[in-house]
Amino acid sequence: KFPTYSTQEGIPGDDAVHSVSASPRGGLWVGTTVGALYFNHGLNSIYSTNSGLTVPYVKRVLEAKNGDVFVLSGLNEIEVLSEGRVVARHATTNMPVALVEDSKGVVASIGWDLFRVSRDGLVPYEFTNGQRPELWWVVNLAPGRDDSIWAACVNGICRVKDGTFKQWTQRDGLADARWVCEEHDGTVWVGMATGIARLQNGNIQKLRRQDGLLDPNISAIMPDERGNLWVYTLRGLFRLNKKNVDDFFRGRIDHIECTAYECPEGYGQENSACRTPDGRI
Repeated sequence: KFPTYSTQEGIPGDDAVHSVSASPRGGLWVGTTVGALYFNHGLNSIYSTNSGLTVPYVKRVLEAKNGDVFVLSGLNEIEVLSEGRVVARHATTNMPVALVEDSKGVVASIGWDLFRVSRDGLVPYEFTNGQRPELWWVVNLAPGRDDSIWAACVNGICRVKDGTFKQWTQRDGLADARWVCEEHDGTVWVGMATGIARLQNGNIQKLRRQDGLLDPNISAIMPDERGNLWVYTLRGLFRLNKKNVDDFFRGRIDHIECTAYECPEGYGQENSACRTPDGRI
């Protein structure tokens, strides 16, 4: 089922939605041209300049487990909302792009660097022995299954945990990554400008257009609870069955099957997708 939430349900304007993120208390945060919306089976609240945001344009939103809401706009700053009002605003030296939370708090990507961010300020992410990964530019951040953080960046993907990191880069066949997510069994899916990669048990395998992908220019990948991958591209949405993909990688079949769904083209949005606690994608 594809229920659509638009102006009739209280989503303002046309082409207004940039990103979505799941709230830890249920429901959805939506970044729009007119503010940050909290949406849960109906429009609950909208936070904009009337809440203290510098501008109404919101690229991304993340609600932390403590209830603080972190907002990225088109400006070089990160704003923090609490109980519907801005309680902190931090200027950044480069563009903040992505947000994620681990057990120690919220981490933001700012250009090619990672920072811990809270109401109190911005602090560079502390890496062991001062050695830092060469990320080039970070496009997305995602939580790992073991309190790690995954970064999708121009230079491939990077796993960060407790000040240590491991990278898979162009040398490993990964570049221009827009999306990364890790499943409960440790399988990592990577969306790139040239297709999809699977990192499993230390091995990287890739899917390309010639292997059956409807569109290799991947914006987001979201596993569901029924053995499927939902893949969003600039040309629209399609679904992959993970068993079918595994059969292809094992050489049992010579190409994969995609189920396509008609939907608007994805130009203008952030590389964004999520699954809410009740299983909606």
